[in-house]
Amino acid sequence: MKFRRDTFASTLYSLWKSNAIGEELDTLNAQLRAEFLTMGSETEDNIESISYIEYGLEEGRKFGPESIAGLKLKGTNVLVSELVHYLEEDEIYEYLSKSFPDLTRPQIEAAIRMATMVLIAFERLLSPQN
Repeated sequence: MKFRRDTFASTLYSLWKSNAIGEELDTLNAQLRAEFLTMGSETEDNIESISYIEYGLEEGRKFGPESIAGLKLKGTNVLVSELVHYLEEDEIYEYLSKSFPDLTRPQIEAAIRMATMVLIAFERLLSPQN
């Protein structure tokens, strides 16, 4: 039997690989929501969280590629990877070091950087780099 996280990862891969638009993209996003809740459980927090996330197009970027498809906040032009990238700031280190006092700053930064890179891996560039 396949682990649910495998199915979740497969759904992300399907979104990344496809050029889906319209109804097809809506269907893949519904599948992503279902797999997210199956893997993470249908708690009130998870249900609310996934309601804000979709795989879609970020357009009109000020730097880099003009358009990127990826996990983003629904109804915005903000990619989840961009938010996670900002977690590398000082305040988050102070907060996390209280919960994980044995970890060094470079270790915490490495974990956040890896999370950012995993998210970026599931983004698709839709125009050449400027």
